[in-house]
Amino acid sequence: MLNRATRFCESYLTANLDTIQTPGVAALLDWLPQFSSATTDPLILCRAAYNARHAPQIATLEALRQELAVAPQGTAETFRSVKHLVGRLAEKIRTPANLVNDSLLLRPLLDSYEIRRVEAPVAAKIPVTDGLRNLDSIIRRMLPADDPRLEDLQVYLGQLDGSLGLEDAIRAISDDEERQHNVHAEIQMLEEFHRNQRKFVAHDRYMACSKLACFCCKLYFKWHPGRFVEPECHQKTYLNWRPIDLPERVESKYWPDQRRVLANLSKELSNLVEEQIITQQQPTPWHPDSITNITAVMGSVAISEVGEVFESGDGESDEVTDSDSLAHLNYDETVDNTDNESGESDEESDGGSEVEIQ
Repeated sequence: MLNRATRFCESYLTANLDTIQTPGVAALLDWLPQFSSATTDPLILCRAAYNARHAPQIATLEALRQELAVAPQGTAETFRSVKHLVGRLAEKIRTPANLVNDSLLLRPLLDSYEIRRVEAPVAAKIPVTDGLRNLDSIIRRMLPADDPRLEDLQVYLGQLDGSLGLEDAIRAISDDEERQHNVHAEIQMLEEFHRNQRKFVAHDRYMACSKLACFCCKLYFKWHPGRFVEPECHQKTYLNWRPIDLPERVESKYWPDQRRVLANLSKELSNLVEEQIITQQQPTPWHPDSITNITAVMGSVAISEVGEVFESGDGESDEVTDSDSLAHLNYDETVDNTDNESGESDEESDGGSEVEIQ
């Protein structure tokens, strides 16, 4: 990703050198090739990013992003991506260095706890498909019974479908079930602690993750009976988000809680999608689901202190941009008892709508 973005920036700057007003472009052109070289060694790239994270060219990239906001679509975003990816790669060096440094200062604390592995649970599958995965049925389930706006919204969604292929995208969700999906780490840890009644130090019901939570995870925390601290959120939703599978379904002791949580989660997403449709709001521009995290210079940790080769790749994917809600359940208010089905319903389906929340 960084290699591709860097080469684009080099080509664009070379072709437009006479028209760009931001100072420092010549120095930036000399600086960029270290990331567009043919090397595939992750350690070399991460070291280069770590050493470059506070270079003046980082500020030049940000200035170019602002200047090129009026350039063809994708131009400014690519300059932002170079800065972001340099920060992400640099963190692969900075984080281990911090851990080593902290371990030297906090040895008594590190000797007093135990690390255990949590086995990854099986992710739930989308319910069996039916004939109700069409836009008319989906919007009907999203609205209260006899809502006077139904026909107008169906017409509007029909127009969008003609240009965007929304129904095909919805059907593709079910077709994607052949792939193995994962339960997000936040949900895994939440249920591990809740179902096993694990205790928190000082009753601080907080769970830390390496990245910001997605919007569905945030809502899952919000409505979960365990009352855990809601995580910080990057406000994205994903088509492949899944809760933990309950093979016993209604026979499982976890079924009532999970059903209630998912119903409330679905209702909140439904309200947001409804608002986006009514206001004809455009989706928010793409943004990373992780933070660049270029921090102040740390004088106490040198690059030479981290000389061990490490494995690269942590499952992060900043390229995922699609969004989706869960199957919608038609509830007029916050759901406290999901055994009582409400009003007019087409039954549950796989339908969903794209939503990004600012």
